[in-house]
Amino acid sequence: MILGDVLHILKEEGKAFCNSNQTLYKLLFVKDNDNADYEDPAKKAFSKGGLSADFLAQLCKEADFYQLCERIEQSYLSKAYNHERLYQSLRELVKDCPYLPDTHRKTLFSSCNPSNRFQLARFIAACILLGSYHSSLKKSDTYTFNIDFMQLNADELKYPLSYKIWEAEQQAFLISRQEGNRFSGLDIAERLLPQGYVTESNFQLNARGTDGE
Repeated sequence: MILGDVLHILKEEGKAFCNSNQTLYKLLFVKDNDNADYEDPAKKAFSKGGLSADFLAQLCKEADFYQLCERIEQSYLSKAYNHERLYQSLRELVKDCPYLPDTHRKTLFSSCNPSNRFQLARFIAACILLGSYHSSLKKSDTYTFNIDFMQLNADELKYPLSYKIWEAEQQAFLISRQEGNRFSGLDIAERLLPQGYVTESNFQLNARGTDGE
């Protein structure tokens, strides 16, 4: 199972609204207001290439993975007609994949009920990332792709997907503020308030009490 295999299945099941490789690529991976030409990366993804190493690494962060799940659920599955057939086609890829560790395979199969749109979107996102990783994998390579960040064992999110994305972004920011990390010395309040609003010294306040003093 490489990325091209996954994308060809998605394109076939979404042919009513994805009339080209680039259309599907942009639907899955590109922000709605981005009108740039993605023909080359789409061509690479649909052939034997995968996503770029940097882009794959980005999508393997929890917040970005859930954003991918959300795009799939809202922009693809909301328009795709036969979810069961789509799932079975992808399931065959996972089942026959010679690269995939059996532990990953079992986790993927147990994680998805195709009638649950969230779980199906997450399953598709997992297939996309695993397929991209496999696209550059050689038989002599040690398999190192960890799927823990996908939280496939969770039956359903406790909160809406948008909240989960916010929660992951918040956690990433808090980690960045820890000592030794990139933004450890950043005082957000001091940076955002107008210059001179916060003073380092005390200021004198004169007042008159009820007794006139």
